[in-house]
Amino acid sequence: PVLDSTPGNTDRPDSLLFKPRNTVPLLLTSNNQDRLNLAVQMAHKAIETQVIPRWFLAQAYAALAIVASVSRDVSLSEEVLDWTEANRSTVPPLYLHALLGNIYRGLGRYEDSFAEFEKALTIVRTISVTDTARVATDYGLILRQRGEARDFERIRQLHDEVSEIARSHPIAAFDFWEGQLAEALATGAGRSSNPAGLTAREVEVLRILAGGGSNREIAERLFISQHTVNRHVSNIFSKAGCANRSEATLFAVRNGIVD
Repeated sequence: PVLDSTPGNTDRPDSLLFKPRNTVPLLLTSNNQDRLNLAVQMAHKAIETQVIPRWFLAQAYAALAIVASVSRDVSLSEEVLDWTEANRSTVPPLYLHALLGNIYRGLGRYEDSFAEFEKALTIVRTISVTDTARVATDYGLILRQRGEARDFERIRQLHDEVSEIARSHPIAAFDFWEGQLAEALATGAGRSSNPAGLTAREVEVLRILAGGGSNREIAERLFISQHTVNRHVSNIFSKAGCANRSEATLFAVRNGIVD
């Protein structure tokens, strides 16, 4: 579930907390209006509760900012922006920049949104790999929404960063975030000049595969997790119409990916 809505918990102000944090990207990609409405309802309930900690109030407004950006709700984005400007000095910098990034996304101010997420990443990289992966994923999904060619190159960089984290920390949340960015990259495949719309990373994987590399060897050479390699190989087979590694190798030879 996007939010913790366990029966009996919805009246608690902390029920808005994302459990776990990897549910934030689910909100960003959710097409379920009922879930988005629930998020707004629960966020407002938390905001109206006077006893919640200041940091949690910022989280509640962050939830509103995400929902507003998904729903293209300008009035809701403006509501969150007003609160943020009035409370800027009390919001921790990491929350502040990620919050502004989502607000500006909801207002259609993409360059401002990207600038805020770059600031958030600069801060969070010195604090936590978990928050780095989470913020990078949020950022990548917003880049995908605008969808210009240059945006997909930045998504690839973010994907590589999260893939490295997933490789070094075998935790389900990291694989989830890496998968979200991989899917974001896949939406840009049609812009690729590579055969069958392969992404640049998929070409790298195919080149090693065609050279006889196993999935483990591919992971080691590209510094990504085997889970990520499996996904890339599956995508390659699907796009190139291959049933196995031999056919994929032949495809690579025919298209000049390997000699």
